[in-house]
This record gives sequence, structure tokens and C-alpha cells, in this order.
Amino acid sequence: YPAVMLVQGVMFVVWLASPPRPLSVYREGESNQTQRNRLLTYIALNLITLIIFAPLLPTALRQVSAWPRTGQPIDAGTGLATVVRWLIYGNTSLASAWWLYLWPALFIVAAFLPDWMRRRQPFVWRLALPWLWLLVTIVPLFALGLFREANLKFLLPVQIAALLLIARGAWLLWEIGTPNLFILIEAIPRYAAGFGLLSLAMLSSDAINNLYYVEGFARDDYRQMARIISTDPRPDDAVVLDAPNQQEVFSYYFHTATPIFPLPKGLGGDDAATRDSIQAVIREHRRIYVLFWGEGERDPNGIVEHELNAATYPVWSRWYGHVRLVLYTVPNAPAAAPTRKLNANFGDLITLKGLALDSDSVRAGDVLGVTLFWRADKPISKRYKVFIQLLDQNGKLVAQRDSEPQNNSRPTTGWTLGQTLIDSHGLLIPATLSSGDYKLIIGLYDIDNAAARLPVNNGDHLDLGMLHVQP
Repeated sequence: YPAVMLVQGVMFVVWLASPPRPLSVYREGESNQTQRNRLLTYIALNLITLIIFAPLLPTALRQVSAWPRTGQPIDAGTGLATVVRWLIYGNTSLASAWWLYLWPALFIVAAFLPDWMRRRQPFVWRLALPWLWLLVTIVPLFALGLFREANLKFLLPVQIAALLLIARGAWLLWEIGTPNLFILIEAIPRYAAGFGLLSLAMLSSDAINNLYYVEGFARDDYRQMARIISTDPRPDDAVVLDAPNQQEVFSYYFHTATPIFPLPKGLGGDDAATRDSIQAVIREHRRIYVLFWGEGERDPNGIVEHELNAATYPVWSRWYGHVRLVLYTVPNAPAAAPTRKLNANFGDLITLKGLALDSDSVRAGDVLGVTLFWRADKPISKRYKVFIQLLDQNGKLVAQRDSEPQNNSRPTTGWTLGQTLIDSHGLLIPATLSSGDYKLIIGLYDIDNAAARLPVNNGDHLDLGMLHVQP
């Protein structure tokens, strides 16, 4: 937005510095007073824009100057090709072949042709405007190391400049050609303009179809996430947005009274403040929904997720586009030590020293908190997942939780020999489950092969006894 105003201002100065032109040049035959009125109108509109924006100016300056540089290293050729594709066909286009850009290239070259019709602005002025517009906005993207696809959305206004060049070239070719299309030699410029525009329209249409039908371009489904959280609201629920700039789009769909906590506050980077904030949320709420997106920028050390994994039970984790929605439950009392000793050995690799359950009895619809205390007995070369299952009297599976230890954050290949790892899980008890006694079992399996379970006690799972489910 500031770049667009900058280009307008530069071209306005160029226009003012241009030598005066006779009134006969202007089609409308404007008087000097009319031109002065247009000048005053232009100045007034810019002043109004700046006055309206003035309250946000300190915030804008702080954000621009303090925002971390998040550009990704990329060679100039690849980066420029990506920018050109976004500007001409859009970010949902799959047009990567070089020949698909021949028509746009032809039109842009044709845009350098001089005008033969008298216009209000001279030829150089009208050709310089879109080029200056492109350069002022695109060059800093590479010069300041800001290139990454997430930042290319800021080039949306620049698309107008690219299309001005293409449209000018197509119009000039059309004007050069003869109206008699049967005189092929003289009509070639018109044929080029027509076929070129048709080709661009077809490719642009494909980009629109991709938006709806190509899974890779599906937007993050905040509507569905808001619906899930709103299905069974409870007074002690909370929603954490990690990072905070999701708040506008999430709040558009989420209308319950559940409090929303954007964390980390500000631009992040203050790990101590982030830790205090998330710990306060954990102390005051029993169920916490967290939307993880962009946390690599705002919470690079993973403070929010680390504190949640240490003090709560992760229940489930689901992806909605690029956003990961996770439900955590806060235990009645954090389990620092096992309440039941087991010393069960899995595959001569890992020992389950003991566990702690929130309760031996839960209500349907609640979450059973399970804390496991693991120890690596040998170096572990494979990643294993933990499964916790609830079976009915007939051995039928009625509830299940599968996850790598500590909510997928501590894979077994990184365990230290002899060190105890505290691993919390939350098993969601279906709200429709009938009351009665159910068997609770646990085990480990190869992350690449769910059928390859580690043996324990001459079986492929460890029986933890019965759990009573209340209606």
C-alpha cells in the first residue's frame, strides 16, 4: 500500500515537472482552472488518506521496523519466475512451462510501441508508470531478503501494473492491425492480440478451477475448526491462537463466549512472558484448544507447545490445511511420579516403569488422563508410537489414542539411555459410550508399520486393568 502511494507521488512529480502542453492536446479541451481543480483534488485525497491512516502510523512503523526477517534463500531466477507466475496467472496457477509466457512477453514488448493518438499524458509517462510500479515493489522483496511465498500476497496491488502493460500491448497490436481480417498479412497483429488474450483467459480460468478442485490450494478450514470447538462448549474451555495473527479470520467464524488467547503476545521473542501467559491459561481452564500456525516465526522455541505437553494431556491432533488443531485437557493434579509401578519391558528396548491415571472411573464424554514413565534401555534406531486403547467386554475397540511420546515432540530415536521420560496422553471417552467396565491396554508399534508391535509379557500389548465408565 505505501509502495503504491510512492509510485503515484513520483509520477505526479514527473507530471508537474513536464513542460506545459497546449490545450489542443487534451481531448476535452480542459481549461487551466479545470486542471488546477484536478490538482487540488488529487492533493486533497492524498491528505485525507494520510490523516485517516495517521493513528495507525506509529504501529505500522513499529511493525515494519521490528518484524523479523523471515525470507527464504532462493536463487534469483526461481524467485523471479514465481513472482511472474503470481502476477500474470495468479498463485493457484500451475503454469510453469516457459512457452506459456510467450503471449504475455509479446504484449509487454508491444507495450513499448509509441502512441499515434494524442493522449492527455505523453507516451513516456504512461509507459513508465507500470514499470516504476513493478520495480518499486518487487526489487525490495529480493534486495531485503524478504522473499517467501507467504509474503507474495503483498504483491496483489502490483498485479494491476503487470496487467496494464499486457493490456496496453494487446490494445496497440489490435490498433496496428487492419479491421479487414481477410487481409492476413495486415491483420496479423489483430490475430495475435485476439489469440493471445484468449490464451491468457483460458490459463486464468484453469487457475480459478485449481482453487476449487486441487487439494494443494485448499485454504485452511477455520470454519470447520470453529464449528468443532463450538459443538460442546464448557465454562472452563479456552482457545489459544499460536500465532496471534489468526485472530481476525478465526473470530469471523467463532461466536461462542469461550475466551481466546493470542500467544505469544506482540511479535513474540519474549519466552519468559509467553511461558507465564500459557501457564496462566493452564491454571484457569480444563480444556484448551490450540490452533498452531506460524509458530515457527512468533514462537520459534515452541514455548506454548512445550508447556502444554509438560502440564496437560493431549487428546487429539488434526490438520486443517496448514493449521493444526490440538485439544489438551488439564489433569486434576500433575503426575510427577507413577501411582502404579509396572517395570514392563517392550522388545528389550524400552521399559515402562509405571503410570498414573487421572481416575479409575470416568464419565462418558470426558477425557482420561494417562501419564506414562518410560526408560530407554538400549539405543533405539526406530521411531515408535504409543497406543492406548479401551476395549469392551467382547474385545471390541471403543476408544483409542495413538501418538509419539509427548504429543509427537519426543520421538524414541532421540531418547537418552537410562533417563526417565514423562509422557502424558488424554484418551477421549466417546459421549455415546454405555456405562460399564472396559479394559484398558497400552503398547508400542513401529511408526512405519502399525502391525509391528513391540512384544511385552509374551504379547503385543500390556493389560492395564479395568476402567469404569459412568453414564
